[in-house]
Amino acid sequence: MNMAMTQDLPCMLLDAGADFSYSVFGWTVTTPPPSPSGDGIFAQSPTTPALLQNASSRLVPPQSIAFNTANPSRTALFSMPLYNGFAPSTGFWNLQSGGSANFALQLAEATNVTLTVTCAGVANPNTTGSQSYISVSVNGQQVASNQFVANQNWHDETFVLDAAKMVQGENTIVISDSGQQGLWITAVGVSTADVPISASYFWQQIGAGELNPGNTYNRSIAVTSGNTSTDTETDSFAETLGLTVGIGGGGIDKALFGISAQLSTSFTHTSTTAHSLAISQQTTSSYGVNITPPGADKVTFQIWQLCLQYEANGTLLTQALGPNDGPIVITQYPA
Repeated sequence: MNMAMTQDLPCMLLDAGADFSYSVFGWTVTTPPPSPSGDGIFAQSPTTPALLQNASSRLVPPQSIAFNTANPSRTALFSMPLYNGFAPSTGFWNLQSGGSANFALQLAEATNVTLTVTCAGVANPNTTGSQSYISVSVNGQQVASNQFVANQNWHDETFVLDAAKMVQGENTIVISDSGQQGLWITAVGVSTADVPISASYFWQQIGAGELNPGNTYNRSIAVTSGNTSTDTETDSFAETLGLTVGIGGGGIDKALFGISAQLSTSFTHTSTTAHSLAISQQTTSSYGVNITPPGADKVTFQIWQLCLQYEANGTLLTQALGPNDGPIVITQYPA
C-alpha cells in the first residue's frame, strides 16, 4: 500500500518487509522503526536503544619514557626532560641530590593525569643523611613535597596531577630530589583514567495519526535536532570523559566540540571504521507534512526520528538527528 505525500519535511515511507540500512557517523543502522500493529494501535516510543559499539576512552593513553635504554625518546604527548643534575647511568638515570627534571605534557583539555615514576631509593633508608626523597610539581604548583622513598628496589611511585592544576596545551611537570643521596629512575609515564563508553541508537516518534478514506493529515511538525540532554547532564558526561570545560557562560559549544572530538577518537581507535561525530546544540524547526491515503482503507501511521545515545561510565548524552543529518521515517498500518 502506498501513500501520496507532499511535504517540506523529507520523509521515507517504509515498505513492509523492505531492507533498511542507514549510515551515520561511520555506523550502520539496520533496524527500522516499528509499525503500528493495528487500527489506532501505535508502536511504543521511544524504542529500546540498540547497541552500535562499545569502546573505551582515555584523553591520554598510557605512555612512558624509558631511561634504561640506550636512546630514550619522547612519546606522542610527553617530552624528553630538560634536567639539572639528572644524568644517564648504566640501566637507569640518576636524579642527583638537588637535581630536577622538567617534562612537558601536551593536553587537549585540562584533566586529571596520573604520573608514574619507576624508581629506587639510593642509600640506606634507615640512616639519617642517606635517604632518598622525591618532589613533584605541575605548572608551578606543588603535588608532592619531599616524599620519602624508602624502597631500594625498582617500584612505582604514583602521583595524581589534579585537573585544577592542569591547562589546555603545554603543562610543565617537574620531578626533583631534595635528599642527600639522589634517586634512581628507570621510567616516567603519564596516563588518564580508562572510561568505558558506548554508542546506541533508538527511534523517537515525532508525529502520528489515523486517517479515514478521503481525509488528509496536513500539519506542521516541530523537529528537534542536536544535543537533547540538559546542561547538567552534558556537564556530567564531559567530566566523566575527563573534560573540564564548563558549560556555563555560553561554553556549551566548546563542551560539545570536546565531547565530539574525544568520542570520535575513542570509537575510531577501537574500530576498523573511522567515526567523526558532530554533536551540536539543540535546535527546533517546524516542517509541514501532508499525507493523503489512497483508496478506501483506513490508515494508522507514525513518523519517526533517529536518535543516538552515548554512555560514559553510566552517564548519558542523547543526540537527536534532524532531517539534515538523519532519516525521518514513516511506518503505517496496514502496510
